[in-house]
Amino acid sequence: MDYKDYQKINQEYFWHKARNIFINIILSKYLKNNDKKNNILEIGCGTGYQSDVISRYGNYTGLEKNPETMEELKKINKKVINSNIEDYETEEKFETICLFDVLEHIKNDLGAIKKINFLFKKNGLFFITVPAKKILFSEHDLAMDHYRRYEKEELRDLLIENNFVIKEIGHWNCLLFPLIFVFRIIKKIIYKKNKNKQEHESDVQNLPKIINKILYSILIFENKLTKIGLKIPFGLSLYVVAQKKYEN
Repeated sequence: MDYKDYQKINQEYFWHKARNIFINIILSKYLKNNDKKNNILEIGCGTGYQSDVISRYGNYTGLEKNPETMEELKKINKKVINSNIEDYETEEKFETICLFDVLEHIKNDLGAIKKINFLFKKNGLFFITVPAKKILFSEHDLAMDHYRRYEKEELRDLLIENNFVIKEIGHWNCLLFPLIFVFRIIKKIIYKKNKNKQEHESDVQNLPKIINKILYSILIFENKLTKIGLKIPFGLSLYVVAQKKYEN
Protein backbone atom coordinates (compact mmCIF):
# COMPACT_ATOMS: atom_id res chain seq x y z
CA MET A 1 0.00 0.00 0.00
CA ASP A 2 1.30 3.46 -0.96
CA TYR A 3 2.18 5.56 2.11
CA LYS A 4 -0.18 8.37 0.99
CA ASP A 5 -3.07 5.92 0.76
CA TYR A 6 -2.09 4.48 4.13
CA GLN A 7 -2.01 7.96 5.67
CA LYS A 8 -5.45 8.75 4.25
CA ILE A 9 -6.87 5.58 5.82
CA ASN A 10 -5.02 6.37 9.08
CA GLN A 11 -7.02 9.53 9.63
CA GLU A 12 -10.33 7.73 10.12
CA TYR A 13 -9.50 4.03 10.48
CA PHE A 14 -10.96 2.74 13.75
CA TRP A 15 -7.79 0.96 14.92
CA HIS A 16 -5.49 3.96 14.53
CA LYS A 17 -7.90 6.38 16.18
CA ALA A 18 -8.58 4.08 19.13
CA ARG A 19 -4.89 3.18 19.50
CA ASN A 20 -3.98 6.87 19.76
CA ILE A 21 -6.39 7.20 22.67
CA PHE A 22 -4.95 4.05 24.26
CA ILE A 23 -1.41 5.42 23.85
CA ASN A 24 -2.46 8.62 25.60
CA ILE A 25 -3.98 6.63 28.49
CA ILE A 26 -0.70 4.77 29.04
CA LEU A 27 1.55 7.82 28.63
CA SER A 28 -0.57 9.88 31.03
CA LYS A 29 -0.02 7.33 33.81
CA TYR A 30 3.73 7.93 33.81
CA LEU A 31 4.40 11.35 32.27
CA LYS A 32 3.46 14.95 33.05
CA ASN A 33 1.80 17.28 30.59
CA ASN A 34 4.06 19.89 28.98
CA ASP A 35 7.14 18.67 30.83
CA LYS A 36 9.90 20.80 29.29
CA LYS A 37 12.55 18.64 30.98
CA ASN A 38 11.26 15.51 29.25
CA ASN A 39 13.03 14.91 25.93
CA ILE A 40 11.08 12.33 23.94
CA LEU A 41 12.22 10.26 20.96
CA GLU A 42 9.66 8.45 18.84
CA ILE A 43 11.35 5.81 16.70
CA GLY A 44 9.51 5.05 13.47
CA CYS A 45 7.12 7.98 13.57
CA GLY A 46 5.70 7.12 10.13
CA THR A 47 3.47 9.93 8.90
CA GLY A 48 3.46 11.58 12.34
CA TYR A 49 -0.03 10.39 13.20
CA GLN A 50 0.62 9.95 16.93
CA SER A 51 3.10 12.85 17.29
CA ASP A 52 0.45 15.24 18.65
CA VAL A 53 -0.38 12.80 21.44
CA ILE A 54 3.25 12.11 22.35
CA SER A 55 4.38 15.75 22.20
CA ARG A 56 1.88 16.70 24.92
CA TYR A 57 4.35 15.25 27.40
CA GLY A 58 7.62 16.95 26.45
CA ASN A 59 10.07 17.97 23.75
CA TYR A 60 9.38 15.76 20.73
CA THR A 61 11.88 14.32 18.24
CA GLY A 62 10.74 11.85 15.59
CA LEU A 63 12.87 9.31 13.75
CA GLU A 64 11.64 8.00 10.39
CA LYS A 65 13.60 6.00 7.82
CA ASN A 66 11.25 6.43 4.84
CA PRO A 67 12.42 9.44 2.79
CA GLU A 68 9.06 9.57 0.99
CA THR A 69 7.30 10.58 4.19
CA MET A 70 9.66 13.46 5.04
CA GLU A 71 7.76 16.01 2.94
CA GLU A 72 4.55 15.02 4.68
CA LEU A 73 6.23 15.12 8.09
CA LYS A 74 7.26 18.76 7.55
CA LYS A 75 3.58 19.62 7.90
CA ILE A 76 3.43 18.47 11.54
CA ASN A 77 5.87 21.24 12.49
CA LYS A 78 7.99 19.04 14.75
CA LYS A 79 11.62 17.95 14.77
CA VAL A 80 11.93 14.84 12.61
CA ILE A 81 15.15 13.11 11.52
CA ASN A 82 15.36 10.94 8.40
CA SER A 83 17.08 7.80 9.73
CA ASN A 84 16.43 4.32 11.02
CA ILE A 85 17.47 3.28 14.51
CA GLU A 86 20.36 1.17 13.23
CA ASP A 87 22.08 4.15 11.55
CA TYR A 88 21.04 6.87 14.00
CA GLU A 89 24.02 8.56 15.67
CA THR A 90 23.61 11.25 18.31
CA GLU A 91 25.13 12.51 21.54
CA GLU A 92 21.67 13.43 22.80
CA LYS A 93 20.06 11.34 25.53
CA PHE A 94 16.33 11.00 26.14
CA GLU A 95 14.12 10.67 29.21
CA THR A 96 11.42 8.93 27.16
CA ILE A 97 11.54 6.73 24.07
CA CYS A 98 8.45 5.50 22.21
CA LEU A 99 8.37 2.54 19.84
CA PHE A 100 4.78 2.11 18.70
CA ASP A 101 4.27 -0.85 16.36
CA VAL A 102 7.80 -0.59 14.99
CA LEU A 103 9.85 -3.39 16.57
CA GLU A 104 8.13 -6.02 14.41
CA HIS A 105 9.41 -4.18 11.30
CA ILE A 106 13.06 -4.48 12.39
CA LYS A 107 14.82 -7.67 11.29
CA ASN A 108 17.32 -7.61 14.17
CA ASP A 109 15.09 -6.61 17.07
CA LEU A 110 17.74 -7.55 19.63
CA GLY A 111 20.26 -5.25 17.95
CA ALA A 112 17.70 -2.44 17.93
CA ILE A 113 16.99 -2.83 21.66
CA LYS A 114 20.73 -2.79 22.41
CA LYS A 115 21.12 0.40 20.35
CA ILE A 116 18.19 2.06 22.09
CA ASN A 117 19.81 1.27 25.45
CA PHE A 118 22.49 3.87 24.76
CA LEU A 119 19.98 6.63 23.96
CA PHE A 120 18.45 6.77 27.46
CA LYS A 121 19.16 9.11 30.31
CA LYS A 122 19.20 7.60 33.79
CA ASN A 123 15.85 6.03 34.72
CA GLY A 124 14.44 6.71 31.26
CA LEU A 125 11.02 5.29 30.35
CA PHE A 126 10.45 3.04 27.34
CA PHE A 127 6.94 2.72 25.83
CA ILE A 128 6.37 -0.09 23.30
CA THR A 129 3.48 -1.60 21.38
CA VAL A 130 3.76 -4.64 19.09
CA PRO A 131 1.39 -7.09 17.40
CA ALA A 132 0.69 -10.12 19.59
CA LYS A 133 0.27 -13.88 19.13
CA LYS A 134 2.56 -15.73 16.74
CA ILE A 135 -0.29 -17.97 15.64
CA LEU A 136 -1.91 -14.92 14.02
CA PHE A 137 1.04 -14.20 11.72
CA SER A 138 -0.61 -13.99 8.32
CA GLU A 139 -0.68 -12.39 4.90
CA HIS A 140 -1.57 -9.11 6.64
CA ASP A 141 1.77 -9.17 8.48
CA LEU A 142 3.66 -9.88 5.27
CA ALA A 143 1.86 -7.00 3.55
CA MET A 144 2.82 -4.70 6.42
CA ASP A 145 6.48 -5.83 6.29
CA HIS A 146 6.36 -7.49 9.69
CA TYR A 147 9.11 -9.97 10.56
CA ARG A 148 7.21 -11.37 13.53
CA ARG A 149 4.47 -11.11 16.12
CA TYR A 150 5.31 -11.40 19.82
CA GLU A 151 4.29 -13.44 22.81
CA LYS A 152 4.09 -11.66 26.18
CA GLU A 153 6.88 -13.69 27.81
CA GLU A 154 9.14 -13.28 24.78
CA LEU A 155 8.88 -9.49 24.81
CA ARG A 156 9.33 -9.32 28.57
CA ASP A 157 12.46 -11.47 28.42
CA LEU A 158 13.92 -9.44 25.55
CA LEU A 159 13.73 -6.29 27.67
CA ILE A 160 14.80 -7.78 31.00
CA GLU A 161 17.84 -9.41 29.39
CA ASN A 162 18.85 -6.00 28.04
CA ASN A 163 18.86 -4.09 31.30
CA PHE A 164 15.25 -2.92 31.51
CA VAL A 165 12.84 -3.21 34.43
CA ILE A 166 9.24 -3.98 33.46
CA LYS A 167 6.84 -1.50 35.07
CA GLU A 168 3.75 -2.64 33.19
CA ILE A 169 2.98 -5.16 30.46
CA GLY A 170 -0.35 -6.17 29.02
CA HIS A 171 -2.63 -6.65 26.04
CA TRP A 172 -4.86 -4.38 24.01
CA ASN A 173 -7.61 -5.07 21.45
CA CYS A 174 -9.17 -7.98 23.30
CA LEU A 175 -12.83 -7.54 22.39
CA LEU A 176 -12.17 -7.89 18.66
CA PHE A 177 -9.81 -10.83 19.17
CA PRO A 178 -12.33 -13.66 18.45
CA LEU A 179 -13.47 -12.05 15.20
CA ILE A 180 -9.95 -11.26 13.97
CA PHE A 181 -8.62 -14.65 15.11
CA VAL A 182 -11.11 -16.52 12.92
CA PHE A 183 -10.57 -14.11 10.03
CA ARG A 184 -6.77 -14.43 10.15
CA ILE A 185 -6.80 -18.22 10.42
CA ILE A 186 -9.04 -18.43 7.35
CA LYS A 187 -6.70 -16.07 5.51
CA LYS A 188 -3.70 -18.21 6.50
CA ILE A 189 -5.36 -21.28 5.00
CA ILE A 190 -6.16 -19.40 1.79
CA TYR A 191 -2.64 -17.97 1.62
CA LYS A 192 -1.05 -21.43 1.92
CA LYS A 193 -3.10 -22.55 -1.05
CA ASN A 194 -1.88 -19.54 -3.06
CA LYS A 195 1.82 -19.41 -2.22
CA ASN A 196 2.71 -18.11 -5.67
CA LYS A 197 0.68 -14.95 -5.09
CA GLN A 198 2.76 -11.91 -6.12
CA GLU A 199 1.31 -9.34 -3.72
CA HIS A 200 0.21 -9.65 -0.10
CA GLU A 201 -3.01 -8.03 1.04
CA SER A 202 -3.27 -6.08 4.28
CA ASP A 203 -6.36 -6.09 6.47
CA VAL A 204 -6.12 -2.29 6.65
CA GLN A 205 -8.69 -1.19 4.09
CA ASN A 206 -11.33 1.48 3.74
CA LEU A 207 -14.41 0.26 5.62
CA PRO A 208 -18.04 1.33 5.36
CA LYS A 209 -18.53 4.21 7.82
CA ILE A 210 -21.03 2.33 9.96
CA ILE A 211 -18.70 -0.69 10.34
CA ASN A 212 -15.76 1.58 11.12
CA LYS A 213 -17.83 3.42 13.74
CA ILE A 214 -19.00 0.19 15.42
CA LEU A 215 -15.46 -1.23 15.62
CA TYR A 216 -14.17 2.09 16.94
CA SER A 217 -16.86 2.13 19.64
CA ILE A 218 -15.87 -1.37 20.75
CA LEU A 219 -12.23 -0.35 21.17
CA ILE A 220 -13.18 2.89 22.93
CA PHE A 221 -15.16 0.81 25.45
CA GLU A 222 -12.08 -1.38 25.97
CA ASN A 223 -9.94 1.76 26.43
CA LYS A 224 -12.28 2.86 29.21
CA LEU A 225 -11.78 -0.49 30.92
CA THR A 226 -8.02 -0.02 30.68
CA LYS A 227 -8.27 3.51 32.06
CA ILE A 228 -10.02 2.32 35.24
CA GLY A 229 -7.29 -0.27 35.76
CA LEU A 230 -8.87 -3.46 34.41
CA LYS A 231 -6.22 -5.87 33.15
CA ILE A 232 -7.00 -7.27 29.70
CA PRO A 233 -6.15 -11.03 29.65
CA PHE A 234 -5.34 -11.32 25.92
CA GLY A 235 -5.46 -9.26 22.77
CA LEU A 236 -4.18 -8.57 19.28
CA SER A 237 -1.54 -6.15 20.58
CA LEU A 238 0.97 -6.08 23.42
CA TYR A 239 2.13 -2.98 25.25
CA VAL A 240 5.04 -2.52 27.63
CA VAL A 241 6.22 0.25 29.89
CA ALA A 242 9.83 -0.40 30.89
CA GLN A 243 12.51 1.59 32.67
CA LYS A 244 16.18 1.71 31.87
CA LYS A 245 18.07 0.09 34.75
CA TYR A 246 21.36 1.63 35.81
CA GLU A 247 23.78 -0.28 37.98
CA ASN A 248 25.52 1.61 40.78
